[in-house]
Amino acid sequence: MIKAIFILFSIFSFSSADRLVVGNYIRDFALNDQFGDKIAINSNTKAIIFAFEKDLGYQINDFLATKNPTYLANKHTLFVVDISLAPMFVRKMFILSGLKKHNHKVLILDDKTIASNYKVDGDLKKIVVVSIDSFRVEKIDFLTDIKKLESFLNNLKD
Repeated sequence: MIKAIFILFSIFSFSSADRLVVGNYIRDFALNDQFGDKIAINSNTKAIIFAFEKDLGYQINDFLATKNPTYLANKHTLFVVDISLAPMFVRKMFILSGLKKHNHKVLILDDKTIASNYKVDGDLKKIVVVSIDSFRVEKIDFLTDIKKLESFLNNLKD
Protein backbone atom coordinates (compact mmCIF):
# COMPACT_ATOMS: atom_id res chain seq x y z
CA MET A 1 0.00 0.00 0.00
CA ILE A 2 2.73 2.47 0.97
CA LYS A 3 4.67 1.50 -2.15
CA ALA A 4 1.60 2.22 -4.31
CA ILE A 5 1.11 5.63 -2.70
CA PHE A 6 4.79 6.45 -3.24
CA ILE A 7 4.57 5.47 -6.93
CA LEU A 8 1.44 7.59 -7.43
CA PHE A 9 3.07 10.53 -5.63
CA SER A 10 6.20 10.19 -7.81
CA ILE A 11 4.17 10.11 -11.02
CA PHE A 12 2.10 13.11 -9.95
CA SER A 13 5.17 15.08 -8.88
CA PHE A 14 6.96 14.42 -12.15
CA SER A 15 4.05 15.33 -14.38
CA SER A 16 2.97 18.46 -12.52
CA ALA A 17 6.53 19.79 -12.29
CA ASP A 18 7.10 19.41 -16.03
CA ARG A 19 3.85 21.01 -17.15
CA LEU A 20 4.16 24.18 -19.16
CA VAL A 21 2.93 26.76 -16.70
CA VAL A 22 4.34 30.26 -16.34
CA GLY A 23 6.63 30.20 -13.33
CA ASN A 24 7.39 26.46 -13.49
CA TYR A 25 10.90 25.16 -14.12
CA ILE A 26 11.49 22.60 -16.87
CA ARG A 27 15.05 21.49 -16.20
CA ASP A 28 14.44 17.90 -17.29
CA PHE A 29 13.04 18.71 -20.74
CA ALA A 30 14.75 16.39 -23.25
CA LEU A 31 13.47 14.74 -26.41
CA ASN A 32 14.93 12.83 -29.32
CA ASP A 33 15.33 14.65 -32.60
CA GLN A 34 14.43 13.24 -36.00
CA PHE A 35 17.69 11.25 -36.05
CA GLY A 36 17.22 9.72 -32.59
CA ASP A 37 19.71 12.02 -30.82
CA LYS A 38 18.60 13.22 -27.38
CA ILE A 39 18.44 17.02 -27.20
CA ALA A 40 17.98 18.64 -23.80
CA ILE A 41 17.12 22.12 -22.66
CA ASN A 42 20.08 23.96 -21.17
CA SER A 43 20.60 27.16 -19.23
CA ASN A 44 21.01 29.12 -22.49
CA THR A 45 17.68 28.01 -23.97
CA LYS A 46 15.51 31.07 -24.64
CA ALA A 47 12.46 29.51 -26.29
CA ILE A 48 10.72 26.29 -27.26
CA ILE A 49 8.41 26.26 -30.28
CA PHE A 50 5.66 23.62 -30.25
CA ALA A 51 3.57 22.46 -33.20
CA PHE A 52 0.70 20.28 -31.99
CA GLU A 53 -1.05 20.25 -35.39
CA LYS A 54 0.32 18.61 -38.53
CA ASP A 55 -0.20 21.66 -40.76
CA LEU A 56 1.64 23.93 -38.32
CA GLY A 57 4.58 21.54 -38.32
CA TYR A 58 4.72 21.70 -42.12
CA GLN A 59 4.55 25.50 -42.11
CA ILE A 60 7.28 25.87 -39.50
CA ASN A 61 9.52 23.33 -41.25
CA ASP A 62 9.02 25.16 -44.57
CA PHE A 63 9.97 28.45 -42.89
CA LEU A 64 13.04 26.92 -41.21
CA ALA A 65 14.13 25.34 -44.50
CA THR A 66 14.76 28.89 -45.78
CA LYS A 67 17.16 29.57 -42.91
CA ASN A 68 20.66 28.46 -42.06
CA PRO A 69 20.60 24.97 -40.43
CA THR A 70 21.99 26.53 -37.23
CA TYR A 71 19.37 29.31 -37.15
CA LEU A 72 17.45 27.89 -34.18
CA ALA A 73 20.61 26.93 -32.30
CA ASN A 74 21.92 30.46 -32.78
CA LYS A 75 18.65 31.74 -31.33
CA HIS A 76 18.92 29.26 -28.42
CA THR A 77 15.56 27.84 -29.46
CA LEU A 78 14.18 24.32 -29.72
CA PHE A 79 11.46 23.20 -32.15
CA VAL A 80 9.11 20.37 -31.14
CA VAL A 81 6.47 18.55 -33.20
CA ASP A 82 3.83 16.34 -31.62
CA ILE A 83 3.34 13.11 -33.55
CA SER A 84 1.95 11.18 -30.60
CA LEU A 85 -1.53 10.74 -32.09
CA ALA A 86 -0.29 9.26 -35.38
CA PRO A 87 -0.33 5.47 -35.68
CA MET A 88 3.12 3.87 -35.24
CA PHE A 89 3.21 2.68 -38.86
CA VAL A 90 2.54 6.21 -40.15
CA ARG A 91 5.19 7.66 -37.83
CA LYS A 92 7.92 5.29 -38.97
CA MET A 93 7.09 5.09 -42.68
CA PHE A 94 6.15 8.67 -43.41
CA ILE A 95 6.55 11.24 -40.64
CA LEU A 96 10.05 10.40 -39.39
CA SER A 97 11.42 9.76 -42.87
CA GLY A 98 10.04 13.15 -43.96
CA LEU A 99 11.51 14.93 -40.95
CA LYS A 100 14.94 13.43 -41.64
CA LYS A 101 15.08 15.48 -44.85
CA HIS A 102 15.35 18.70 -42.83
CA ASN A 103 18.72 20.22 -41.98
CA HIS A 104 17.42 21.84 -38.80
CA LYS A 105 16.77 19.94 -35.56
CA VAL A 106 13.20 18.80 -34.99
CA LEU A 107 12.44 17.35 -31.57
CA ILE A 108 9.78 14.65 -31.50
CA LEU A 109 6.94 14.23 -29.00
CA ASP A 110 5.85 10.66 -29.74
CA ASP A 111 4.26 9.61 -26.45
CA LYS A 112 0.68 10.70 -25.66
CA THR A 113 1.29 10.84 -21.91
CA ILE A 114 4.42 12.96 -22.22
CA ALA A 115 2.80 15.15 -24.88
CA SER A 116 -0.12 15.88 -22.56
CA ASN A 117 2.33 17.49 -20.11
CA TYR A 118 3.28 20.06 -22.72
CA LYS A 119 -0.18 20.82 -24.07
CA VAL A 120 -1.01 24.05 -22.33
CA ASP A 121 -4.41 25.65 -21.93
CA GLY A 122 -5.01 27.70 -25.04
CA ASP A 123 -5.45 27.27 -28.74
CA LEU A 124 -3.26 24.34 -29.78
CA LYS A 125 -4.14 25.05 -33.41
CA LYS A 126 -1.72 27.96 -33.11
CA ILE A 127 2.06 27.96 -32.84
CA VAL A 128 2.86 27.65 -29.14
CA VAL A 129 6.03 29.53 -28.16
CA VAL A 130 7.34 29.15 -24.64
CA SER A 131 9.81 31.80 -23.50
CA ILE A 132 12.42 30.43 -21.10
CA ASP A 133 14.93 32.08 -18.77
CA SER A 134 17.30 29.84 -16.81
CA PHE A 135 14.92 26.86 -17.17
CA ARG A 136 11.95 28.92 -15.94
CA VAL A 137 8.84 29.35 -18.10
CA GLU A 138 8.49 33.13 -18.38
CA LYS A 139 5.72 33.44 -20.96
CA ILE A 140 3.59 31.34 -23.31
CA ASP A 141 2.46 32.84 -26.61
CA PHE A 142 -0.02 31.45 -29.12
CA LEU A 143 1.03 32.77 -32.52
CA THR A 144 -1.36 32.79 -35.45
CA ASP A 145 1.10 32.63 -38.33
CA ILE A 146 4.70 32.25 -39.49
CA LYS A 147 5.24 36.02 -39.79
CA LYS A 148 4.57 36.37 -36.06
CA LEU A 149 6.93 33.48 -35.35
CA GLU A 150 9.62 35.08 -37.48
CA SER A 151 9.13 38.39 -35.66
CA PHE A 152 9.41 36.61 -32.30
CA LEU A 153 12.62 34.85 -33.39
CA ASN A 154 14.10 38.03 -34.83
CA ASN A 155 13.67 39.68 -31.43
CA LEU A 156 15.72 36.96 -29.74
CA LYS A 157 19.40 37.78 -29.38
CA ASP A 158 21.85 35.49 -31.14
